Parts: sequence; C-alpha cells; structure tokens
Amino acid sequence: MAALICTTLVRHVELAWSFAVRVGVVTGLVTAVGITVSPFVEYYADGYDGTTFPSGAWEFCIWLLLRLRASITSILAGDP
Repeated sequence: MAALICTTLVRHVELAWSFAVRVGVVTGLVTAVGITVSPFVEYYADGYDGTTFPSGAWEFCIWLLLRLRASITSILAGDP
C-alpha cells in the first residue's frame, strides 16, 4: 500500500502495480528471513557472557548488510 501511495506522489514511475508488488514481495521475504533467524540469534545471545565480542563479527555484519542492500536493489531494478 505504501508503494502505491509513493508512486502516486512521485508520478514518474511506470507500472505502479508492478512496483508495488515487487516492494511487497521483497518486504515480505526480508521479514520472513528475519523471523526465521531471530530464534537462532536469541539462542546464541543467551550463551554470550558479554565480556568479548569478536571483531570479525562487526565486519561480517557490515558485509552482510551491504550484500543485502545490493541484492534488494538489483531485485527492485529487475536485474537477473
């Protein structure tokens, strides 16, 4: 619904329904992955003592976020 409202405000997006469906599908997939991964994060967080956090974990998180952003961008652009 938000994508349809944005396309009416911007008015230079062709095929508003196609854009709205793609945004909805990507949002749904990202939400489903987040819900699936959340219990694993909770499980490992319960066993974490809080004294050390591996420095490589931050780099991995940043790398993962950048890859996800690139993937979502290419999906929305319609690239294979």
